[in-house]
Amino acid sequence: MILEPKRHRSLPLVAVSLLSVVMLCLLPGNRAWVRDVVDDYAQVPLQLRTMGYEERMRARHYRNFAVLEYIEHSLRPSDVFLLPPLDYVRRHFDPVYWNWAEPKYFYYMLGRRSTVTLDDPRVGQATGTVVIDNNGRPSFVRITGPRDLERLRATFRE
Repeated sequence: MILEPKRHRSLPLVAVSLLSVVMLCLLPGNRAWVRDVVDDYAQVPLQLRTMGYEERMRARHYRNFAVLEYIEHSLRPSDVFLLPPLDYVRRHFDPVYWNWAEPKYFYYMLGRRSTVTLDDPRVGQATGTVVIDNNGRPSFVRITGPRDLERLRATFRE
């Protein structure tokens, strides 16, 4: 004898689930977030029609993209970029604007660039990185040898 699933039980479960999600979205703390997400996605068709790739990236990622543009203009084609540790970047940047230092975002926004991290065996090949200067702004630093790399390690630990 083959038992068929009881379908009449799944409809109330779906209804309760949807109602729960709607109620969570209506909570005062979540309303602004839902509105922001909906507004962001509502603007996408207009952006696709009226903006180029870089303009859309700049509008969508704001400071993350600005930091990456600065890095891109500072790098030579043969440079190997040392990605600062995420802990360092998180300590010195607004929480919304530290994604650029994550390897997948760096690749996503800048494309194929040779990068290394401090724990990479190729770290000695690094020729530049970004540190935060005394004014709280990113500053590109050239790495010319092992002494520079050790100073950067100490800076990143601060």
